[in-house]
Amino acid sequence: MKFTSRFFGAGVLVASTVLLLFTATSVNACEADCRDGISHAFADKYALEIAPKFNSFNASVNKNLFKKFNVTDFVARSKVKKLKTGVLSALTKKISTLKRSFITSIAPLIQKAIFEQNPKFKGQCQRPEKVKQPPPGVPWTESDCEKQDYICGNPPAICHFMNSIVKPRNVKNVIESLSLKEGPFFNTLNSEIKKVTAKFVTNQGKLNGLNKALAKNLKVLLARFVKDFKAKFCNGTTCDKYDPAIKKLLLSFP
Repeated sequence: MKFTSRFFGAGVLVASTVLLLFTATSVNACEADCRDGISHAFADKYALEIAPKFNSFNASVNKNLFKKFNVTDFVARSKVKKLKTGVLSALTKKISTLKRSFITSIAPLIQKAIFEQNPKFKGQCQRPEKVKQPPPGVPWTESDCEKQDYICGNPPAICHFMNSIVKPRNVKNVIESLSLKEGPFFNTLNSEIKKVTAKFVTNQGKLNGLNKALAKNLKVLLARFVKDFKAKFCNGTTCDKYDPAIKKLLLSFP
């Protein structure tokens, strides 16, 4: 009787474990590789829109940073050209670094938008079963996208709600992230300016005045960049041209 009780208890434990594993597999239909792949499907295309905006910002800085004040008020005329070249060269390199860093941050933002923000694209997709998962190596189809008309954890669900939920949420996350970085971007770029100007201006009062003038212009240019990004990034149908490629890639995941 004692042996039977232990055997029965062990059997229940094993059965419970199997059930738990099965349930976890069903609930998390899109595993880590799938989530990463789908996030990059969007992020890699958005990068094509983001990079030119950073490039335009850099061009604007190069054109306008030294306007609206006389550099010769702060530094000898003989040093002006080298000063400008040094400052703008340093900023161009730093803006390029910020661009790469921001583009790298996009995939995690997309993953959060799709799989962590409500309604989450998680959960089993068998109640009711609208689509049948294809064999390994065989992609889902556009027809699966149309049929999977409720939110759950498979790629066809993400595909079905791309325009109504997924894309707007992705874009919102990207825009909000850039807006939050306006302050840190300013501090980083302003620090680069100060490193260069200190090499050319020895008088502390003039150095402070030059840095203040440059910081004022930089702040205006950066605010303009962020405002323009917010207004134009994937605005309206701008990013619809990427939909076919994104759908093809996301439907390739199990």
